[in-house]
Amino acid sequence: MPVDRIHWTELPAAARAAVEAHTGPVLSADTAQAGVNSGIAATVRTAETVLFVKGVPADHPQVPTQHREAAINPYLPPASPRMLWHVQAGGWDLIGYQRLTGRHADYTPGSPDLPLIAHAVAELQV
Repeated sequence: MPVDRIHWTELPAAARAAVEAHTGPVLSADTAQAGVNSGIAATVRTAETVLFVKGVPADHPQVPTQHREAAINPYLPPASPRMLWHVQAGGWDLIGYQRLTGRHADYTPGSPDLPLIAHAVAELQV
């Protein structure tokens, strides 16, 4: 179920404070342009690190899906981003992840991405 996307500065103050309790002060945040399942999806920069924060309003039907995502994260293969924390505050359910840089894969025949995709799929099957 799609969720309306907001920017970091539009999160309630209590939600931002709960994130900053884990990260330290947020210096900047860039909203992700892709995806429809998170009300907030942003690359967040602090003095110490860059991470990815995603979340949904606490009363949204997507919350159980996000809780499952948090529960399985420790069991994902090494190439997957690690969950750093999961917090509920200010009417939001929020997860912080290790930030991985990347791009969308090219699935066209002969693409150099295809062997990498095959490796990733094999890793997920272990």
